[in-house]
Amino acid sequence: MFAKYCPQGSRVAYVSERNREAIEDCGVAVWLDPPYPILWARVEGNEKRPLAKDPDRFRALYDERRSSYAHAEYQITEDTSEKAAAALLALGLF
Repeated sequence: MFAKYCPQGSRVAYVSERNREAIEDCGVAVWLDPPYPILWARVEGNEKRPLAKDPDRFRALYDERRSSYAHAEYQITEDTSEKAAAALLALGLF
């Protein structure tokens, strides 16, 4: 999730309804939603990401959070960073 101009920054948990409202009140939420295999490939084996050690827990968390992320005003489902960046720019938010 990306919160534009939000005092809380872009690292607040969007799964919280309170945080979603705060983000929406001060900016726009964009859900970067690449396919699951791409997300797992990005984090697998990363020692700085504790959930990346357990693929089953990572998948469960991914599935659990999708309904919250779906509240975002925009969703980008591209499968590469380059395509996602182009889609984000195409929204005309910047």
